[in-house]
Amino acid sequence: MSGKGDVVRSFVRAERERRGWSLRRLARESDIHVSALSRLESGESDPTMTVLDRLSRAFGVPVIVLLGEESHPSDLSAEEQELLSHYRTLPDGDRREILGIVKGLTISRRA
Repeated sequence: MSGKGDVVRSFVRAERERRGWSLRRLARESDIHVSALSRLESGESDPTMTVLDRLSRAFGVPVIVLLGEESHPSDLSAEEQELLSHYRTLPDGDRREILGIVKGLTISRRA
């Protein structure tokens, strides 16, 4: 995964620093040992699927964002990112229900 590993490495470091998280904080949030995160960021190891999954959960982004295949919504406010993070954990049926509620709210506010 060396090419993708570089993309993941860059994303993890940039996102961790953007959030002001230390490696220890990311280790806590992701349930990945701090030494494994250090090896990942330094390029000594590539992430496994388990590590990718844990990082995506910690950052609240899909794995495809970590792999650089979809852009990260960095232009969103912290509140919007939190909302999106929670939304992405919902089952499809709940997502559709929430979307309907939000659409209803925006339509009623325009009237």
